[in-house]
Amino acid sequence: MQGGADSELIEFIESDPSVFGGSTNAQTLRTPPSRPTWWVPVAVSLVAVLAAAASLAVWKPWENKFRVRLALPSASRPEPTLTAQLVFDNPPSALSGSSAGASEVAASLASPGYFFAAPDASLNLGQGGTGRWAALLTTDTDESANLDAGRSGVNVTVQGVPGVLVLAIGDQSRQLSFGPLGGRVYTIVTSEISKADTLAFAEVVGIDDGVPVIADISVLQGMRPLCTIADFNTAYGLVLTASNPDYAQPQIVAAQYGEESERFTLTSQQAPESGLVPLQFVLGGKIDSTVHGEPALTFVTDDSEALLSFGVEFGSVVAWIEGGRLIMVTGKLPVDELLQLAESVRPATDEEWNQISQVAG
Repeated sequence: MQGGADSELIEFIESDPSVFGGSTNAQTLRTPPSRPTWWVPVAVSLVAVLAAAASLAVWKPWENKFRVRLALPSASRPEPTLTAQLVFDNPPSALSGSSAGASEVAASLASPGYFFAAPDASLNLGQGGTGRWAALLTTDTDESANLDAGRSGVNVTVQGVPGVLVLAIGDQSRQLSFGPLGGRVYTIVTSEISKADTLAFAEVVGIDDGVPVIADISVLQGMRPLCTIADFNTAYGLVLTASNPDYAQPQIVAAQYGEESERFTLTSQQAPESGLVPLQFVLGGKIDSTVHGEPALTFVTDDSEALLSFGVEFGSVVAWIEGGRLIMVTGKLPVDELLQLAESVRPATDEEWNQISQVAG
C-alpha cells in the first residue's frame, strides 16, 4: 500500500459517538468600539486570512483528487474502576446459570481491525440489518494463507497477494480474505457494497505499527469509523453470552436468573466510554434513558423480532457504561420496569459471588 506525494494524514484518537452529529454554530465576530494599539497587527493578520480564503475560493482543493490517509485508534482500553462481580440487589428469580469469563485475554483484543458504517446503517442482530457497512479484520501469520475459493468463491489478487472473494446472503454481503501481507492475513466483510467497491476498499487497507490505516478515505463513500473490531466483538459477544452463559465469550461475566420462559440476565465486560455505539449498531434501540446517572441504551423486541440468530427472545434490553464496563440487563419486562431492575445492580458480596462461581462450574 503506497501513499502518494499529495496524501494527507488524519488520525482518530478516540471513537466518537458524535461523529454522526452536527456542528456547533460559529460565534459572530464583533468590532470593538475603539481601536487599541494592538488593532493594527490584528487587522494585518485579518487581511492575510481573507486573502487566503479568497485563494481557496479560486483553488477549491476539495474539488481536487487528493488521497487522504486515515489512521485509526488501537484497541487499548482504560483499566475498569468497577468490579466485574455484579448482581441484582433483589434478583427477580433464582440463579439458573452463570459465566465468569472464558479467559483473561481475548485474542480479538490483540488483533487490530476496525468497523465502518454509514450513518443510517444498523446490524439489527437477527433481523438481517440495513445500510452499508464494512469490517476490517486481521490475523497474524508467518505461513502461506490457505485460501480456498470453493464453490461460491472467486480467486482474486489484492495488493499483489492471492485472495478469495465469497458472496453470502444473496448478493448483500461479501467476504474477502487475502494474504499473507506483512505477516498478516486480512479479511474484509461488507454489506450492501458492490464487488468492485469491496475490492477497492481492500486495496487501500493496511496495518501500520499495529494501527489500522485506510490509504484513501474516498473508498469509504460516506461510511464513518464506528469502532475497533475489539469493541464490536465486545458488543456482539455480550449479546451472545446473554443468550446463553454456556456460550461465554472471553472476559465477559454473566449471571442468568429464571428459566427460558421468564429469564433475566446481567452481563458485563470491560469497554471504553464509547461502548454503547457498537452495541446500538448491533441491536438497534435508542440511547434515551439513564442508569446510575449514566446514559443508557434501551431496546425492545416482540415475538416477531426475536433475536433469531441465537434462538432467544430477550424481551427488553437496557445497557450502559459504568466504571469502564459495558453492562447489559435483559428480561421480559416493559422497559420502565427493566430500568428499575438495572438501577438495582451493585457489586456482589463474597457470599453472593461464591454462589455465582459455583453455578458457573
